[in-house]
Amino acid sequence: DNEEAGDERSYTLHRLMARANRTEPKQPPPPICDKCKHDPCLHGEVLTENNFVSGARICHISIPYIVKKTVRKIDGSNGSKFLLELKLKPAGSSAVTDVFPRERFVFDRIDLMKYKFLCK
Repeated sequence: DNEEAGDERSYTLHRLMARANRTEPKQPPPPICDKCKHDPCLHGEVLTENNFVSGARICHISIPYIVKKTVRKIDGSNGSKFLLELKLKPAGSSAVTDVFPRERFVFDRIDLMKYKFLCK
């Protein structure tokens, strides 16, 4: 009796081990960029209504030292508006400083497209 039960358990165990050997390991999800909150990273891409997220760093396309942080989207009866916070990146520096920490500006979606994501 014991031998038969042991053989059956051994057979089941071997089948489970063989099945586990054939399964592919799960790949970890790709990392999401800390700055633009997207995967893949949108560094250098133009900011639009569709890719807008709160907390992303952006800079003006033609004036790269004007750095802003996206705050939030404001839905209204006249269409969406976007709240951005002004920051300044001194020329030749990679650091962004708060010049006007509470200075916020409202943009429409056309003005939004004058900015691009700044992740690197």
